[in-house]
Amino acid sequence: MSGKNKPIKGYKVFNPDWTCDGLQYKVGETYEMKKKPFLCGRGFHFCLNLTDCFKYCTADPENKIAEIEALGEITEIEDNCSKLETNKIKIIKEIDRQDAYKIGNQGQNCTGYGNTGAWNTGYWNAGNRNAGDRNTGYWNAGHRNAGDWNTGYWNAGNRNTGNRNTGSQNTGCWNAGNRNAGDRNTGYWNTVDCETGYLNSEQSKYIRIFNKRCLREEWESATKPNFLYFKLAEWIDISDMTAQEKSQNPNHVTLKGYLRKWGYKEAFINSFNKAEETEIKQLLDLPNFNYKVFEKISGITKEMIQDKLRK
Repeated sequence: MSGKNKPIKGYKVFNPDWTCDGLQYKVGETYEMKKKPFLCGRGFHFCLNLTDCFKYCTADPENKIAEIEALGEITEIEDNCSKLETNKIKIIKEIDRQDAYKIGNQGQNCTGYGNTGAWNTGYWNAGNRNAGDRNTGYWNAGHRNAGDWNTGYWNAGNRNTGNRNTGSQNTGCWNAGNRNAGDRNTGYWNTVDCETGYLNSEQSKYIRIFNKRCLREEWESATKPNFLYFKLAEWIDISDMTAQEKSQNPNHVTLKGYLRKWGYKEAFINSFNKAEETEIKQLLDLPNFNYKVFEKISGITKEMIQDKLRK
């Protein structure tokens, strides 16, 4: 706990009627309590940066936003918390919402907060014209997209309404191909699932596993190891970032994190390294399993697999 300091400028968000935590406030007034403040427990809370305020309250457009001065004792800044408490606060002035957008964004013409890109209505976007949150691409209505024009989530491709697609213009999910209404397709224009071909509306009796033909029902009944479902990108919160990651991603303060990306084989191996012995056995029991084919796909060698079994 710090002692009494010089006045510190900060920001605070109030309900539409200028209340907060059951207390009524008024611009120009000073409020004080005799007890010492402690974080998230007692005191008048505020943030040094306007953008941080919206980590702790809803972004209701009717809420009041004010510049404040902390005049009393102030809690210490903690690594994982950008909120502070003081036992004496003065409400300096109301901040017009348009002015708040300018303060909270490094980009231009944004109505959300914490954006480094431009024309965003969402939050913490590095790209432009996003209505969703944490996008690095453009014109996204969904969240956490690296591609463009997505209304779904976690898409690396473009113009998807489904989720987690690396391909483009899919209404289904987890597609690597394009224009699929079904899920998990690498081909195009399929309304069925797990199809590698084109323009299919009926499921084939056979599929190819490890470069050989296999009955679809045999593959579908096989237990797949969890490590096969790895991520190529993951949002890393600022509290979980290393010093090196922070130095390599200068926008992390505004975005409150960054999008970590891996190469295909790198992600595959990372996931494999975390796998349990039971998952390795499930891999070997897959129909037509072939060490050489699997290595070409994943970068995981026969020796790496056998080492896992010996541990």
